[in-house]
Amino acid sequence: MLPEISFLNPEEYKLNFKAEGLYYITASATGPDDNVYQDTIEIIVLNKNQLDMLLKGKWDGMKTALGNQDVDGSVKDIVEDSKDTYREQFTALVSVLDIIGNELGQIQLVKIEGNRAEYEIIATEDGTTYSYYLLFVRDSDGLWKIERF
Repeated sequence: MLPEISFLNPEEYKLNFKAEGLYYITASATGPDDNVYQDTIEIIVLNKNQLDMLLKGKWDGMKTALGNQDVDGSVKDIVEDSKDTYREQFTALVSVLDIIGNELGQIQLVKIEGNRAEYEIIATEDGTTYSYYLLFVRDSDGLWKIERF
């Protein structure tokens, strides 16, 4: 199934995919030197359940890294703008990261809107259950990353 293509301006098009799957998009343009330049990119379109599984996998990966006191592994799926802040915090808490990783609970999808996915974290601390906010966003590189929790 081909995507719907909307012309926005001479340098920008919008593609709307109706079905999940793997798509290859090729663009070509003639440069000022009359040479033709071409590039192909791969686009993966996921449905809501597939995206939910992907993001839960990223969360579980971070929790596992925290449990192993692996600071670099813990920040690999955090947005670039926040990565250094989380790295500093995790480094300062390295001796208790395994406890933190074990206390962070499962996540429940609240909503997906555009380039944002909101989750609720259910955690138990000292026998009391708490609810926290978790936000995934698509980073500048187009990948889903944790923005904050």
